Amino acid sequence: VEQHGSVLFYGFRQIEENPVFYALAEAFVLPSLYEEWGLVVNEAMAAGLPVIVSRTAGCAEDLVPEAPASRSSQLAAGSIQGEGAEPTDDCKLQTANSLEQRSNGFVFDPNSVEALAEALRRMADSEERRGEMGRKSREIVEQFSCG
Repeated sequence: VEQHGSVLFYGFRQIEENPVFYALAEAFVLPSLYEEWGLVVNEAMAAGLPVIVSRTAGCAEDLVPEAPASRSSQLAAGSIQGEGAEPTDDCKLQTANSLEQRSNGFVFDPNSVEALAEALRRMADSEERRGEMGRKSREIVEQFSCG
């Protein structure tokens, strides 16, 4: 049964189970309030998934790099919920409720339910975006090694 647009929480899984979950996923979300690195993001990216990562995860800056400046646009804080404004495909908020579209996903403020909801909506709205971001994830993570 396909469940596009659904968010499923599976909880903790043993490492050997993860590849099956990555294969079934359309995107990966790490909503941590704090994460020293977040190795699971490396794994999800190696599986070709676009990622949504809280900005407090140590890996956010290295694994979810900024998109070219031409693709980002500044939005007012109220725009994140679409309060009378037309939704845009790209976003870059520099406020307490931030959401930033990056080359292979989104980075968001983990204290903002609205930012995470908007990132999920944008990810679910475009199969093309997910595919492009997933390919970029794999390219980025290939530059990292265990050594």
